[in-house]
Amino acid sequence: MIKLNNIKISSSDNTKVLIEDASLLAEPGQIVILEGENGAGKSTLLSSIMKNPQFKIVSGNIIINDEDVTEMETHDLAKRGVYLSMQHSPEIEGVSTIKMLYKSHKLLNPDSKISITDFKNELEKKCTVFDLDTDLLMRDLNVGFSGGQKKQADLMHMLALSPRVILLDEPDSGVDKDSVAKVYSVIEHFKNLGATIIITSHNTRIDELDINKRYTIKNKIVSLVD
Repeated sequence: MIKLNNIKISSSDNTKVLIEDASLLAEPGQIVILEGENGAGKSTLLSSIMKNPQFKIVSGNIIINDEDVTEMETHDLAKRGVYLSMQHSPEIEGVSTIKMLYKSHKLLNPDSKISITDFKNELEKKCTVFDLDTDLLMRDLNVGFSGGQKKQADLMHMLALSPRVILLDEPDSGVDKDSVAKVYSVIEHFKNLGATIIITSHNTRIDELDINKRYTIKNKIVSLVD
């Protein structure tokens, strides 16, 4: 569960108010859509929840699974099962996708004794269910990936880390219809597992998902759409 109570967000230097008032509730097993025109602040809101240093939460609070996480750092949010998929994923040379995911798994689960080989085999089985290209696991993280491959890599991250609160910034942008179908299939999978999911999207196919609530950002205010 994630609840935003009257969140106000500014630029990190406090020179510009970016979101005036954001109140939102997404519960376990729900898909919530955050809508709004380009530049309305959708990506800013999701990034601010995950504590992007470009933004500052001026007032209000964020509750995740009954815990106030307003002042919590990014790595502590990740340990609590919060995951953010950015619209434009960074490329990192010299680090394979599987090594990054295994390291992340060990950081989030310090008592885990699984070897990287077994971790990779288990992840490949999960990826196969959703027809994801497992060859991407051995390549440097997002380096030279097409738009569709980057989206598939994000899906692999989710399958590897099993987050409970998932923030997806336009996961269906810039990809073909087959890739969109894979994205939506994984999203529905996590919804069925009881994850809390917030998505921003401009894709006209978004209504193929079983959406529980819609919120819109207009004039820096987040409002529930009836």
